[in-house]
Amino acid sequence: MKRLILWCLLIFPCCVQAQQPTEYNQKGDEAMRRKDYQDAKMWYEEGVAYCDTYSINQLTAIWEKEENMHSSMVPVMSKCLNCLNSIALSKKDTLAMKKLILFYTEGIGTAKDENSANSWREMLTQSRNSYPSVYSPGKPREKMKFFAGYSSLPPIAPYGIQIGGTGRAGWYVRVRTNMIFPRNTEPNGEKIEYTNSRIPVFDAREETYRYPSGSQKSIWMGTAGLVFKVAPTVCLSVGAGYVQYEEAYEYEKIDRTTGMPDERGWAVNKDLSFRSTAIDADAMLVFGKRFYGTAGCSILNLKYVYPNIGIGIFLN
Repeated sequence: MKRLILWCLLIFPCCVQAQQPTEYNQKGDEAMRRKDYQDAKMWYEEGVAYCDTYSINQLTAIWEKEENMHSSMVPVMSKCLNCLNSIALSKKDTLAMKKLILFYTEGIGTAKDENSANSWREMLTQSRNSYPSVYSPGKPREKMKFFAGYSSLPPIAPYGIQIGGTGRAGWYVRVRTNMIFPRNTEPNGEKIEYTNSRIPVFDAREETYRYPSGSQKSIWMGTAGLVFKVAPTVCLSVGAGYVQYEEAYEYEKIDRTTGMPDERGWAVNKDLSFRSTAIDADAMLVFGKRFYGTAGCSILNLKYVYPNIGIGIFLN
């Protein structure tokens, strides 16, 4: 109990001191609502002793509103001027600098001094410029340029498009294909497959097979990633996505009893076909203001590496 009383005695003076500034501002605000500006000035003057910026702002408002009080307010407004100078210099406070420009321009608490006002304008501009952009520290933000063009993965996916944007950092999206759609390898609802030895994977007790035509390869892939500018005309990019590759072979069933063709269809090569990850890594070289070229490599199924190339134009 004694400890509690001791803590209360220690904390109470601090609480009273913390409430004191708000009390004189509240009293001043009440007087402002009554339009008793003399009483309001008296309360806000207490705040100037603490360089209370709210009190200074309210006194400035009274000065601009009541010209007949100027002569009686000169001493307190001079104190406000000293407070603003201290705050602006020690804390680099831009609001205090703005207020100082007003004081020196209109002669509040001092004689009009356009040179001092201009000096604080320059300091305000320097203070604002000293804070770098959050998007590009130390440098102005670069406008993003959008591009579109052709993208190829020769020889397996010769057709494709790419779009994106470049700045200090950018993005891209690519779609590439050989424009061949996968064959139907499920004629009876069951997927027909074969291995590299061209043996279809299903019951072959009653039939034999022959392969009258060659294989057909289908590839569709899409990737997306980030573009980073490393030089004025050079960008590097990296991305990932999805690839579907299917190699199918046409087969013909031969009835062992009659020796006649029975059925034709397509079987997928399960050793070579895959649905997996595609990874891009390449460079973009800018030609002039409108054109660009790309070159690099793509890794399919984390196993096969192919070159990729592209060309295009900037849209803005």
